[in-house]
Amino acid sequence: MERGTILTTANNRYEIAECLGRGTQGSVYKARRQDGFTVAIELVREYTADALRRLQTEGWTYQKFDSRFVKLLDWRLDCARPFLVMEFCKHGSARTQINYLSTWHSVTIPLLAQAAGALEELHKHDLLYRDFKPENLLLTQEGFGPWIARLGDAGLICASNRFSFPQMTQLARGTFEYMAPEALRPGALYTASAESFAFGVTAHELLNGTRPAAGSQVAVGPHEIHSLLTRLIAIDPNARPTLAEVRASLEVASGNLRQRNIGIAVGLVTLVVIAAIGFSGKK
Repeated sequence: MERGTILTTANNRYEIAECLGRGTQGSVYKARRQDGFTVAIELVREYTADALRRLQTEGWTYQKFDSRFVKLLDWRLDCARPFLVMEFCKHGSARTQINYLSTWHSVTIPLLAQAAGALEELHKHDLLYRDFKPENLLLTQEGFGPWIARLGDAGLICASNRFSFPQMTQLARGTFEYMAPEALRPGALYTASAESFAFGVTAHELLNGTRPAAGSQVAVGPHEIHSLLTRLIAIDPNARPTLAEVRASLEVASGNLRQRNIGIAVGLVTLVVIAAIGFSGKK
C-alpha cells in the first residue's frame, strides 16, 4: 500500500506511512490518525475466508487479553481489505532489537518474563499461541519507564483439545525454526509443551543471538537460566517446564540480576569515592 493512502472506519481516518513488516497473510503499516496520534495498522493482502478468520481471531484476542497483547484501538472488516488498528510499539519487534537484547540481559529477562506470563494466561484459558518468535514479540515503553513486552500477530491462536472453538484447528502451525520436533510430524497437533519449546528457542536467540539445536545443553548467556533454557528445548516434550514455571523462574532470575547490578553500581561508586579521597589527600 502506498504512503499517504487513506483508510477510514466509522469513527476515524488514518493516513498510511511506512511499512513495518510483511507476513504471509498481510502487512503492518505505521499510520497517523486524524488527530495526529501514531498507530499501527494490520491490513490483509488479499480478502479470503482464512485471512478474515485470522484477523477476527486477532481482534478477539487483543480485546480479551488487552494487558498482554498489543492494544486494539479500532477496526474495519466490511471492506475489500479488512484491517485492524493497534497501538504503535515504539521499539519495534524483539527481532529488530536483538543486538541490544543479547547484550543487556537485565532488560531482556524481564521482557521474557512478561512474554511467558502472556502465554501462561492464554494457557489458563485453554488457548495456544502457536507462533512465538522474536518477530511477534513487540516492545514499547511508557515515558521513561522500563520496556514493556506485548504479543502481536495472534492469527494462529487455537483452542486446546479440551473443547471446541469455532473455526479453530489445533493442527501444528507456526514458523519452522521455532517448532518442536514432535510438531513437525505429519498430522501432529500443537500442544502447550510445543509452545514451551518455541519459547526456549526464542529466549536463547534473544539472549545469545543464536538459535539452539533441539536437545542441546545451554552454556551461554546468564548462568541463572542455563538449566531452564536446556529444559525448554529438550527433545522429550514431558521434560519441558510449563509457561507458568518459566515465568516464575525468569522473575527470580530478573530479581537476582537487578540485585547484582545494584551491587556492582555501589561498588563502582565506592571505588570512585575512595579514589577521589586519595587524590585529595595527596594535595
